Amino acid sequence: MRKSILAVALALFVSGLAGAASLSEFRITAPQPFTVGGTAMPAGVYNVELVSPAGVLEVTNTTTHATVMVIGSPITNSPEGLPSRVTFTGVGGKLALAQVYLPSGAGYGVPTHVAAR
Repeated sequence: MRKSILAVALALFVSGLAGAASLSEFRITAPQPFTVGGTAMPAGVYNVELVSPAGVLEVTNTTTHATVMVIGSPITNSPEGLPSRVTFTGVGGKLALAQVYLPSGAGYGVPTHVAAR
């Protein structure tokens, strides 16, 4: 009986962690190359995740596992009911990640600049 209770408690804890993670991360498909904080990233599928309450965002290519971390600035939260998403802006003739809206609704601005040559 005690083992059953422990197993149920562990299952609830793990499912709680999975639910919490889903509020701070999501997947995007970038059809074109883009930059994150000045770092060039190829077109592909990416995981976008808030890894710190201080606004640290991690963008990871699911194929190459190349990762870029940037510190986002809190911006207006996404209106309720809108899905998680990212926005891009043009910087130096390239697309740059500009905003991230998490599944939780929290929004972060991403620094955009052209990488030094």
